[in-house]
Amino acid sequence: MTRGRWEHADRASAPVLDVVAGLVPGPSAGRVARAAVREAAARGARVRFVQVIEPGSTASERDAAGANTFAAALKALRESSRVPVSFEIAVGEPGPVLVERSRSAGVLVIGSDDPEEMSALAMYCLEHAACDVRTARPTASAPEESTSASERAEPAQSGATAGGTVGTPGRGRRARQDA
Repeated sequence: MTRGRWEHADRASAPVLDVVAGLVPGPSAGRVARAAVREAAARGARVRFVQVIEPGSTASERDAAGANTFAAALKALRESSRVPVSFEIAVGEPGPVLVERSRSAGVLVIGSDDPEEMSALAMYCLEHAACDVRTARPTASAPEESTSASERAEPAQSGATAGGTVGTPGRGRRARQDA
């Protein structure tokens, strides 16, 4: 019994790191938001929704992106309303912006619109992020409008087991496909 008490005390004192939901223009925002909210709820963490807008976007494009981020987040929060959140809009290239914004996070959740291959963004983040990276992909049968029930769990890197985690050589990070 004593051992269990000490283990619990150690867990309670460990800092809980944010979950960063990397939202870029495209159909994956809802999947990313849902995966990030589930991850934050499981960790007891906050979700930081980061909408990345390409340089040169107009004011109306920035406004639309912000509205889309907010809508995706609210819809995802219906699953777990007690998850604290924050919203950010950043202008820049998605890979470097998300890597920078996730520097102090526990996990970065990003989307991939292709059910079979990792996107260039996912590969960039896996290579450069200091935290774990989780990808949210659609199923092959419903690539555009996927619900959490039809999303599949699959490793983000080849050679991983069905559990969905894998070590990244030299980094000690894990890559995981959204469940």
